[in-house]
Amino acid sequence: MLRLVLVVVLLVVLLVVLLVLLVLVLVLVLVLVLVLVLVLVLVLVLLTPPLQRNGCDQKSGACATQFPEANALGCSFNKTLFYKMADAISTEMRAYYNEGAVGGMTAFAPQLNMAANPLWGRNMECPGEDPFLTSVYAEQYTKGFQGYGHPSGLMKAIVTPKHFTGQVREHSSTEERCGPHVAISPVTLRSSNAEARHGAGLRRRQQQRLGQRHHRQPAG
Repeated sequence: MLRLVLVVVLLVVLLVVLLVLLVLVLVLVLVLVLVLVLVLVLVLVLLTPPLQRNGCDQKSGACATQFPEANALGCSFNKTLFYKMADAISTEMRAYYNEGAVGGMTAFAPQLNMAANPLWGRNMECPGEDPFLTSVYAEQYTKGFQGYGHPSGLMKAIVTPKHFTGQVREHSSTEERCGPHVAISPVTLRSSNAEARHGAGLRRRQQQRLGQRHHRQPAG
């Protein structure tokens, strides 16, 4: 009887030892897997070239200043603010360009469409639904961005007012912008598009008459 008890005890002890060894082996395997994953991630990080991020310095990782969206700016009704913001943006853009962080000096801005349709998905880019406000925003943004009045007489950067006339007009029984023949009523063109583009074009025509050209110069 005593022998049987000893055998049972030895078997239990052996089983416990085996279980402990199995757990240790599993933990060791898990640690090895984690180490291999970390090594793989490290290798991938070291071998992957740095991402080209517009407006960001590749060495320091610093990015350009983030300003409020156009619809928030439009609520200020402050043309000086429009001018100064655009001036700051183009100054930083030229600085990053000189450092090689951006590949050009032409910006897809300002956005001149009217926020006339609440269902349009890009209303946050519009300064508002009023053509006069948008025309003032366009003019001040263009002047500030391109360096209007700078003693050098040179442009800091180039604006690209957008989008095409009628961009935000959705399909209806009388107006269509998606087909080969765009049909927009004269009233819509005059009230929602022409005035804003007129404001943006004022500065461009002035600079064309002055014969100004785009040159690469240090910011500031």
